[in-house]
Amino acid sequence: MPPKGKVEPSRYTTHGIWILSAAEATGGASVSEPIAQLLARWRGAGVTPNPPATEAALSAFESANRVWLPDDLRLLLRAADGIPFSELDGLARLRPVAEFFRVVDRIPAARGRSDGPADPERYYCFGDYNIEASFWAVRLSDDPAASSPVRVFWHDGGGYEVAASVREFLTKYVSQEPDGMS
Repeated sequence: MPPKGKVEPSRYTTHGIWILSAAEATGGASVSEPIAQLLARWRGAGVTPNPPATEAALSAFESANRVWLPDDLRLLLRAADGIPFSELDGLARLRPVAEFFRVVDRIPAARGRSDGPADPERYYCFGDYNIEASFWAVRLSDDPAASSPVRVFWHDGGGYEVAASVREFLTKYVSQEPDGMS
């Protein structure tokens, strides 16, 4: 439901979802350039993202999993909580926080691979490509200063690091297209 007061028709979609600007969604906080570019990409492609995640939802995820979300991922989720299951950006989908999962819970083969990360249990899926043919996952930790690389994981447990951070992932997603990171 749109906020009370003046409703701008261009911002109220036919799906009945009120689309906030990135600044409105984050309480006026600025978002990084890659997030602004991603939101513009989605608008241009006709993709209707989910409404922003609440701070309570983000805190609940962090508490339940005993992790910290990296700042750029938190800002993205506060601007748009992923894409609905019924929407795709090409063949890509970034998930709402309620659908994040530990990679090893879905892909047990990711454990103990010599060519994989030393700590696969710390990777949480936040997106997928080609309707779950591959999964993008970020390393989360209970240390807010820890690095948060992003890896692609395949069903056989293999994969590779696609970006050193969520910010770098989003930059590549927008500038190089997501299919180059699957």
